[in-house]
Amino acid sequence: MENPSALPVTFHCVADMSSSVGLADVLLGSWNLDKTDAFMSHWVPTSYKITVAYLVLIYLGQKFMRNKKPFELDGTLAVWNFTFSLFSGVAAYKLLPELFRTFQTDGFVGTYCNNNDYYTDASTGFWGWAFVMSKAPELGDTIFLVLRKKPVIFMHWYHHALTFVYATITYSEHQAWVRWSLALNLAVHTIMYL
Repeated sequence: MENPSALPVTFHCVADMSSSVGLADVLLGSWNLDKTDAFMSHWVPTSYKITVAYLVLIYLGQKFMRNKKPFELDGTLAVWNFTFSLFSGVAAYKLLPELFRTFQTDGFVGTYCNNNDYYTDASTGFWGWAFVMSKAPELGDTIFLVLRKKPVIFMHWYHHALTFVYATITYSEHQAWVRWSLALNLAVHTIMYL
């Protein structure tokens, strides 16, 4: 495979769509961008399907809950939120040093334009990918709102759906500026989920 930092800013999942690389293939063993790209080549279209199912589930869930009592989920929600806060804090801790190093060596423009080894490095490659994967379970935030009969405002479900698909596509494209999106999202979520 070519050096990812030299690739153009176009969609370039390098894997053959017929390859069968699963989640376990990416998680087990040492970090491998080729395996991750093969997985992501399938995950991008899957993210569209999950997003449609998410939107349908919100609609049907609200209809189902219309004449029902709200669920008491405070304990479960506390564990859920703590887990996402902890994950976000660890991921930010792993990813922010690379952002600062890139800023020091390449300047502000470099943080947006230079991949360097962001995707091939075992730490930033993995934690960036883990961030992308965390967006699917984060859709569950909305399920808690529905089951607790709390308002599901447009900005909430739009943000979750868009962030999920956007993170999946931009990571798959090896975009350099992803480091900013991840850093900001993780920093906010570390605090927000507490």
